[in-house]
Amino acid sequence: KEKAYREEIERLSLVAKETDNAVVLCRPDGSFIWANEAFRKITGYTLEEFARTFGNSLQKASVSKEIQTLIEQCIASGKPVTYEGQMQTKDGKKRWLQTTLTPVKDNAGKLKWLIAVDADITEIKEAQEKVEEKNKEIIDSINYAKRLQQAILPSVKLFQKHLPESFVLFQPKDIVSGDFYWLETGENNNEIYFAAADCTGHGVPGAMVSVVCNQALTYALNEMKQKDTGKILDTAREQVIKRFSQSDTDKSVKDGMDIALCRLFKDTLKLQWSGANNPLWIVSEHSELNTKAGYRTMELNGCYLHEIKGDKQPVGMHAFAAPFTTRNVQLHKGDTIYVFSDGFQDQFGGNKAKKFKPKAMKEHLLGIIRLSMEEQHAYLVRIFEEWKGSLEQTDDVTVIGVRV
Repeated sequence: KEKAYREEIERLSLVAKETDNAVVLCRPDGSFIWANEAFRKITGYTLEEFARTFGNSLQKASVSKEIQTLIEQCIASGKPVTYEGQMQTKDGKKRWLQTTLTPVKDNAGKLKWLIAVDADITEIKEAQEKVEEKNKEIIDSINYAKRLQQAILPSVKLFQKHLPESFVLFQPKDIVSGDFYWLETGENNNEIYFAAADCTGHGVPGAMVSVVCNQALTYALNEMKQKDTGKILDTAREQVIKRFSQSDTDKSVKDGMDIALCRLFKDTLKLQWSGANNPLWIVSEHSELNTKAGYRTMELNGCYLHEIKGDKQPVGMHAFAAPFTTRNVQLHKGDTIYVFSDGFQDQFGGNKAKKFKPKAMKEHLLGIIRLSMEEQHAYLVRIFEEWKGSLEQTDDVTVIGVRV
């Protein structure tokens, strides 16, 4: 029996010599029997030296603190288990090892040996650490960019100060957003300008475009003294194109934004509005809208959602650019204005992973019109999350609601 036992070990050793991985043969109790030459090359120790230094069994010398549990799991299941850990070699270097522990049984099903195969994964781990370090640097930079982006967005307090009955639903797809919302005051704080904008792209590229577009709006209003919403968008477009055409390269940047821009006169409830691709929605208990602009209406339970389409062009480079149209609407007390990006209605979800779509969004807004603006905000967040479910968010989401 002893001779057959040694012959079997010798046959295993012949196989193990051909691999670059360290192979250690152990008794059922975990004590060491034999190791191949690769074991010495990886650890710097012979098996005898290793046993004297760290202990003469898997339980004493393993890189894993959970080794006893892993051994029991391996034996009970009859299947290999894999674990990783770091060890110090004889020359003092740190090495990462990935160990696969395999049970070997005899013909009667009795455990005969445990074989531990150690792969040196130090280079892989070091490469992963470098990638993780770079990723952390990138994420830290993006988080700083987020703080900068948040600094140029109007605060919720500012919105509440000038538009007490309002909400802003702002949910970026990534850390930073290609969407932004904007608020400025006109003469004597009676005129309130506010907008929901959707810039080209999302994430970092979209955020960079959003900074340019945000500054272009502020420049048009505060520096160029444009008051009319259409004129503001005309001037903003000139600025956006100028900013993206300063490079000496032949490649022109065609980025820009879609936007719904409002100018609300708080004393008279007159609304001036201009849109670049994005519409204006007004929910009211009045079946007709007091405006010369064309509009269409959806009715639900005695409430009406009136939609005015924006101009079919962005604030940016466009083959058929034309002056933006200014629409005027006389609102009634209690009417609610909604401006938004397309992120909410374009979100995939539901049982069939389809888009939410504008019709469903209109129906929900009509259904919650008698809720407070705070309750509307909470309702829309909940509906969006329920619809999205486990799917990835499709785009940045911005919805502004203002009740007059």
